[in-house]
Amino acid sequence: MILSDRFDRVLAPLVNLKPAFSLADGIFSALQRSRLLEEPVMISPREGRNRDFYEPWLPGVDFSMAAEEGDSLSAVHLIRNFSDQLAADVSLLNKHEFVNQVKAEIKGPSNDLYIHKTAECSGLLSIDLTGGPVVIDKDCAVSAFSILRGPLYLGPGCRVDRASISHSRIGSGCRLGGEIEKSFFGDYTNKHHEGFVGHSLVGDWVNLGALTTTSDLKNNYSEISLYLKRQQFKTGEIKFGSIIGDFVKTGIGTMLNTGTIVDTGALIFRPAQDLKYIEPFSWGPGEKVYYEWERFLKDIRVIMKRRSCEHSPLQVTLLNELYMTRFSV
Repeated sequence: MILSDRFDRVLAPLVNLKPAFSLADGIFSALQRSRLLEEPVMISPREGRNRDFYEPWLPGVDFSMAAEEGDSLSAVHLIRNFSDQLAADVSLLNKHEFVNQVKAEIKGPSNDLYIHKTAECSGLLSIDLTGGPVVIDKDCAVSAFSILRGPLYLGPGCRVDRASISHSRIGSGCRLGGEIEKSFFGDYTNKHHEGFVGHSLVGDWVNLGALTTTSDLKNNYSEISLYLKRQQFKTGEIKFGSIIGDFVKTGIGTMLNTGTIVDTGALIFRPAQDLKYIEPFSWGPGEKVYYEWERFLKDIRVIMKRRSCEHSPLQVTLLNELYMTRFSV
């Protein structure tokens, strides 16, 4: 299997700290599938990255660096192809660990429901399977009055409180509330309050304050463009929300316009609705005002410790490289 680390430039906020092939595009990522299928691995690297960058992701694996470029991961295709990829990934689940019965309101074919034996689901829960499978992984907790619509994957240890979630892929350890539609969330990301996130890609260790909302449709239904620095990228879509990078934090009431990119480590506590691109480690955001490096590092240590995690030396090195380059992508 060739694992490609090629990606659309607009996805940089999600892959500054990790390979593109580690991003899940269904239940699993290409990296996870290679492990499940026990296939030989070749890496198609991104420019400027060598074996040292990839070895932590493939411990003990005898991989080689491929000459082929491989497929490029696309922001639009992630959302567009999710339904088919989730359906294909269901075949890789260990079905003995899942049940398809729960004391809840079920609409659609019950054989498309996969609830891990360790998950806790309220009886006052609505699950709609008419659009595709719903997979609730181990140690999840879904509260009363939540609405889940397939295709949907909730990763291990997620907590869902009075949320409406549809056509989405949620990573491990997330805390969720409000409305989420056609979006990808990374690991340990919080959106625990009211607010809408739609047609968006959200990274790891993100905290979205109460009422944080993404717009994913223009008033005139025209095509949405993304901007990375001053470069424009057309999506070909009339619906696209935001790309929100790893370790981003938003304050209460944050509004993000259609096609907004928030880069790694930014902290938003001022109005940002008129901005289409927010630089890495932006503070405010303000004009050339950035998170102080030592304060940023201290804050993420506190955040990760709350989940019994800590950053790796490589992660700190990559964050510091990004911080010090001011801020080439």
